[in-house]
Amino acid sequence: MENKTSPLAFAFKDCPVYQKMLNMLRGAESRAKEKGRAFDITLQDILPLYVERCPILDIEIKWENREKLVWGSPSLDRVDNLRGYEKGNVQIISHRANALKRDYLLTEWQKMTEYMQSGGGLTTISDQHFKEEAVEIFTEEQLFALRRARKRGETIEEIADGLLLPIPTVARYISQVERFYTVL
Repeated sequence: MENKTSPLAFAFKDCPVYQKMLNMLRGAESRAKEKGRAFDITLQDILPLYVERCPILDIEIKWENREKLVWGSPSLDRVDNLRGYEKGNVQIISHRANALKRDYLLTEWQKMTEYMQSGGGLTTISDQHFKEEAVEIFTEEQLFALRRARKRGETIEEIADGLLLPIPTVARYISQVERFYTVL
């Protein structure tokens, strides 16, 4: 990993792309150590992987967002999840794409695609409006935790308490999700 006192680190210390890349690299190294995965990449290996749009979801990568994790935040992805963070096995995609890739099996994606193509699920307009509103209210981590808690059958009060959010805010989000899925 790049030493903070190197000329490269000094020259780019205020560059949001450089800082995000450095943070992604440090996070990957930490996860690799924690999970016993291979790790042989450097900052010089991932700098050329810079993208402005997610190659999977075609959404803008938010390199300058330092406040919170959002769907468009850059994420260092292992292309083949059976391998570690190795040269030739990493790419930069959106946080949303990486979360989706991590949480679902290929067979689940195929079934969901068939369902959506048959007219089920959310409409494009409703989906976009709902997504934009949810992003304004919740961080990506909160949305993920909220969906997981709901799948586990937790009550609105338990979810709100766990996320440290007001009950009406959580209740409104959940009612919108359930309304969209039952009406359409």
